[in-house]
Order: sequence, then structure tokens, then C-alpha cells
Amino acid sequence: MRRTAGTGVARCARPRHRDRTVGSWKFYCRFHIPPAAPLPPPTPFGLPMPPSLSLTVIMRDEEVHVPQLLATAHLYADEIVIVDTGSTDRTKEEARKYTTSVYDFAWCDDFSAARNYGIERCTKDFVMWLDADDVIREEDARRIRSLISQDVRWDVVIVPYHTSHDASGRTTNLTRRERIFRNRRGFAFQYPIHECLKYPDNAVIEIDDTINVHHFNLKRREPSNVRNLRILTKAVEGDYRRDFRMWWLLAAEEAPEKSILYYRKVLQEFSHLLEPSLQSEICVQFARKLILTGRADEALQVLGRAMVLFPLWREPFFCAGQVLWQGKRFPEALQMIQIAGSIPAPQRGIANLDQRIYDGDEYFEWLFLAHYEMKDRAGMQRAIEAGLARNPASPRLLEWRQTYGIPGGRG
Repeated sequence: MRRTAGTGVARCARPRHRDRTVGSWKFYCRFHIPPAAPLPPPTPFGLPMPPSLSLTVIMRDEEVHVPQLLATAHLYADEIVIVDTGSTDRTKEEARKYTTSVYDFAWCDDFSAARNYGIERCTKDFVMWLDADDVIREEDARRIRSLISQDVRWDVVIVPYHTSHDASGRTTNLTRRERIFRNRRGFAFQYPIHECLKYPDNAVIEIDDTINVHHFNLKRREPSNVRNLRILTKAVEGDYRRDFRMWWLLAAEEAPEKSILYYRKVLQEFSHLLEPSLQSEICVQFARKLILTGRADEALQVLGRAMVLFPLWREPFFCAGQVLWQGKRFPEALQMIQIAGSIPAPQRGIANLDQRIYDGDEYFEWLFLAHYEMKDRAGMQRAIEAGLARNPASPRLLEWRQTYGIPGGRG
């Protein structure tokens, strides 16, 4: 990072790499032996202080989200560091109600640069990062403080991230993200967009499913597709042209016809680098683009590959059932949907799960439709009963029960 004279605003600067020759033991120690971790400051009674936590967030025009985001921050964070990337509303004024550490950063089409700028300004033992429209509920805030207060033997913690919700507040999409990591340990964000945390060597990883982060957007946002395509295109034409992740993200952002070319490239050129579960996830995304362009047969082939690569998640079977149903191949569709229903939600391996086909109504709705087309009234009733047992207020299942005269339950 460098500052422009007279502005006080941080700007992106490319790292300078220079070859050096090891000329002395002092040089070797400086660059090859990590410095010893400083001892924690003593308390008035001579005991070590408990670990402290910095919260860092990048923002732009997020005044409506600041109270939602920071309402519980005092329960878990000892420091709040806000990085503003060019707000034109009252974001900074709202943020200063909670912290004095509000910094300006000149936007340069690089989310990692902005996040790393915030990390550099964190002074506590551990760092937690969030998006401006994330929410930490009070019970989760207290769990974070409890986690930090324990004997910490990990370097980074991965927790559930609930990225979307239905009208009743139930999670419809669930993933997991690294949220808390040890400060000054070498953690840093990489990639200019859809950034992720790069770990130092030998980092100790902890997975904690008791702490949840929820994503709740309160405002209408301008479409980000144009911005995302600009950043991703620049990336694959430059430093990231041999990076599968940028090509994969570009495929997801592009229009269907063009995205198909990019998905083929990822699966043909980079599959040897990918875990089977990730290949399966990419195949399902690829198949959905093929469906949008009317290539159902090819989509089924790609979904079959996804099933073989990682058979421990529902999506490839469920998606195949939908394709077969739309092709009026109802017995095969029912078989695929039933197979999907027999698979529990995987705890590891898949980055993004569509909770609607695990805990929501969508699985039972499609199960009902498959039985309906097979004229299987008993199957229709079982699907309705099972769905309403999980969600008694499901509007579509309640409507279908009334429309088709399905009994309200077994006596």
C-alpha cells in the first residue's frame, strides 16, 4: 500500500519482487526464521490477558447495514476496523458511532487489496472479517467470545455461512467460510473478486458449527454483473490466466452460451488440480447452463459425471430428476428424486448447499409432482404428509392437499 501525498487515502500498489542473495547469517535469520510470538501482557495479578479480537469490514454506501452489522459487535470484538472504499452516503458517519478506526481506501477493482488493508490496521490477537450486510446474532456473538476466551490452539476457524433465506427466515443456501484467524501469522486474502483467505504453512484449522454468520441484504443493489465481469476478464487476461478459480467464476457470471465454453475449459484443462467434490459442484453448475440453452441430453451426461465424482450430495441426482421430468420421462425422474431424498446433507466437501432440497419444501414439491405424473395417489399423499411434517405452513403443499383432496393426515 502507498498513500497519495496530501490525501491520506490508501491506494493499490503492486508488490515489488526483487531477487536477493543470502549474504549473511543476519539476512538468513530475518527471512527464514519466523520471529518468536510476543508474550501476552500481564494482568494486574500477573496472569496472561485473554486473547483479543479485531473485527474488520470493507464498506461502500452501506449506511443502512451498519446498525444491523455492528449491533452485537461489542459482545465479541475488542476493536472494529472499517475500510470505506468510496461511500457517497452516511456510511462513515454511521460507522463512527461504533468505532474511531474508519479508514479510506481508493477503490482499484480488487477486493483482496481492500481487505488486506483492513487486516494491516488490526492490532488485536485475532481477526474476524465480515461483509457489510452480514449479521451476528446475539447467541452467536457470545459463542465467538467464548471461543476466543478458551485455550486457543488453532490458527483459523471455519464456521457456517447462511447466504440466503426464505420469507420465514429459514436458510435456503448454506456454505462455510474461514471467519477468524490469528493476526500477524501470515494470513492474507487473494484474488481480486470473490476473494478467499490464503493460509500460511502449517496453519491449524478448526471447524466450529455452533457459530453462525447470516447474510441479510436490506437494500436494493445495483447489478454487480458488469463490475464482476470487468474484474474477472481483467484477471484471466493478466496474472490469473492459469488459475482455474478465475475461469470458473467467469463461467458462472457469463451469459449461458459463453459460459459453456468456460466451463468446458475448466473441466478439460484444470480437472487434475481439483478435488472430486469440487469437480462435481462445477459439473452441476455447468449442467444448469446447458439446460438453459436447451441441451438436456448433454446436461444429463454432465450430471452423471457429477454423480460418479461425488455421490454424497443431492444436487446432481435432484437436478437430473428435474431434467427427466421436463422431458416427460417420469419413472426415471421419480427414481432420481427418490435417490436424492435418501442422501443426507454432507457436512464436508461441498462449498454451497441448496438447503431447499435438504430442509426446505422444494424436494417434497418435486416428489409430489413425480408421483402425480405417475398417477400414484398414495405417493402423492406420502409426499404431502412428509413435507408438511417438516414445514406445516408450506403454502404450495397446503394448496395441493386441498386441490387434490389429499387427507390431512393419518388417523
